[in-house]
Amino acid sequence: MAAIDLDGTLLTPDKQVTPRSVEALRAWQARGFKVVLATARPFYRIGTYLRMLDLANEHNYAIAFNGGMVMRADGGERLHSHSFSAAEIADAVAYGGSIGAPMFVYTEDRIVSSEDNELYRRKNPDVNFEVSEDLRSVDWTDRPVYKIAYVGTPDAVKEMRKGLPFGFEQKYEVSSSVPQFVDLVPRGTSKARALEMVAARVGVLASEMVAFGDEDNDAALLGFAGLAVAVGNASDVIKEMADVVCGPNTDDGVARFLEGLLADDPDG
Repeated sequence: MAAIDLDGTLLTPDKQVTPRSVEALRAWQARGFKVVLATARPFYRIGTYLRMLDLANEHNYAIAFNGGMVMRADGGERLHSHSFSAAEIADAVAYGGSIGAPMFVYTEDRIVSSEDNELYRRKNPDVNFEVSEDLRSVDWTDRPVYKIAYVGTPDAVKEMRKGLPFGFEQKYEVSSSVPQFVDLVPRGTSKARALEMVAARVGVLASEMVAFGDEDNDAALLGFAGLAVAVGNASDVIKEMADVVCGPNTDDGVARFLEGLLADDPDG
């Protein structure tokens, strides 16, 4: 099984899957191997990629919200769902407001933002984007929240990470899926735990997996898989923990590495 992060890993900087990546992943599946997309994105935002890679069927699964949701890749079954409690939402929103951070609150089908973000909307036209200047007044009772992000420049995000209150990282899982976000998901949520659920469902051992990632929200994923691969553009932390560093996402790093594994497969 290949477990693959999307943004910064499989996708190019302009959010595309290259023809070479499509070919490599189709060849991987043709050998009888599995592919699991494991992303911080909501499930509704990965359907295009699942279809492009011939994954959108009842035999495959996908991981969304950094592990907060596991779906059958055709959308026909929800294997796992873990959203915030009302108290967790209130505390995270209150803290973000106290430091003046723009916030994205992720429900199943949209982002509710504390302010408009024209640049983000322009770069991500597939996002259902809603603005609510006072997130504390929103009734989340019937709108489960899977992720909350504090948004800023990469330097601002580093400072936000350093300044988190004592105990904050024991209350939430904190990571960065991209350098502009501090991502919060419910405690106990990770791509690794989600992948473990998928593995149990399809009968694959961790030792039979290769995982690809680029940011620290991929750390648990890489730690779980038998072979951990960082793309060449990955953060230093991810490169240091990986077994191998492949090419960057600008040069089909994932595709080239999978091609190499297929070439070395004695059953091929």
